[in-house]
Amino acid sequence: MKKSITLSVPQTCAEQWSNFTPTSQGGWCGSCKKEVVDFTAMSDQQIIDYFSKSTAHTCGRFQASQLKTYSTMAPVSVRPEWMFLKAGMLGLFLALLPTPSSALPPITKIESSHHFMGLVDITSRQAWPQPVVHVTGKIISEEERLPMVGVNIALKGTTLGAVSNEKGEFVFERELREGDVLVFSFIGYKTFEHTVSAASTTISVVMQLDFETILGEVVVGKVYVEPPATGFQKWWVKFKNIF
Repeated sequence: MKKSITLSVPQTCAEQWSNFTPTSQGGWCGSCKKEVVDFTAMSDQQIIDYFSKSTAHTCGRFQASQLKTYSTMAPVSVRPEWMFLKAGMLGLFLALLPTPSSALPPITKIESSHHFMGLVDITSRQAWPQPVVHVTGKIISEEERLPMVGVNIALKGTTLGAVSNEKGEFVFERELREGDVLVFSFIGYKTFEHTVSAASTTISVVMQLDFETILGEVVVGKVYVEPPATGFQKWWVKFKNIF
């Protein structure tokens, strides 16, 4: 059965994100005395996973495009007895196949150590690791052109990260590879992503104010999509409508 989760914020919050105290998941609201979860940098699957496990009321920060319906599929159950039956039928089918004709030419075994060594060489070249990259940089605000302290820098898809200091500078201690993505986030500002490159290990990041984020308590509506009605079910509905 197909399952849907619909997210909406019926009443937005008037509090300012810049006044919140940063937390591991977002910011602490002093007026409501609760943590506001920052969903703006999450993927659709991460949002689905969060609300599939969370049962309490959640206050969150969203991009407008994230307030929508997320569809998931129920896991497909596998019956062991069917697997054994299919395996048995496949074995019987293979046993009944005719044996290969003896008139076919014999398979010739090629002794070529040079060719084999060539394949191993190609595989080893593809397996060479990418160069290690150490990323440092400085973060400033676009409107004031001043250093920003407390900006979160995270390696996308992991819990590894760093925080900018009072000069807006940061050092990502973990060794990175080309193609890794660093996510820069701060309350009230647009999330910024940077793709790591060996050619540029010292970067400058300019954070922009986010005027499109929505703050408030989220309402989660769960909708179950039923299969279409059968002919009998349609007839029964018409019959009940008569009375």
